[in-house]
Amino acid sequence: MLNGFRTLLASLASKPEDVAAAQGALSQARILGGSIGLAMATIVLNNKIGDNLAGVMPPVGIEAIQQSVNAVAALSPANQGLVAKAYSDAFNEQMRICTYLSAAAFVTSLATYQKNPPSIAAMRERQTLRTEESMSDERTEPKQDIKTNVESAT
Repeated sequence: MLNGFRTLLASLASKPEDVAAAQGALSQARILGGSIGLAMATIVLNNKIGDNLAGVMPPVGIEAIQQSVNAVAALSPANQGLVAKAYSDAFNEQMRICTYLSAAAFVTSLATYQKNPPSIAAMRERQTLRTEESMSDERTEPKQDIKTNVESAT
């Protein structure tokens, strides 16, 4: 739902010839954000597993758990509880980081505040006018022959 709203705003706030680039930039930003979030979550999880299980399990066992959650099934119930605690601690830290990032994004979004923003109807009308102007400019500009351009450059 929110992605559709962002796409609509990008198309309304951009010049008609820049709409595709604006929407592409939004898509790339979403993918980049997801990749960064996944990397952050993996780092936090692996650090919590290493910190919580160091001294309790051999390094080979910790590495096996970091590589695959299926390794937990082979552990004793006591060690499974320690792994569950490490996962819980990692989840709490991940959510804390997400909260901080959300707060920073909210503060950043305040920079886009407009006291009297234009209505969507006015933005659509302005976009229609821009499109008509660009189309009329294309019709009125004389088309030059490539050969003429090459000859004038030499």
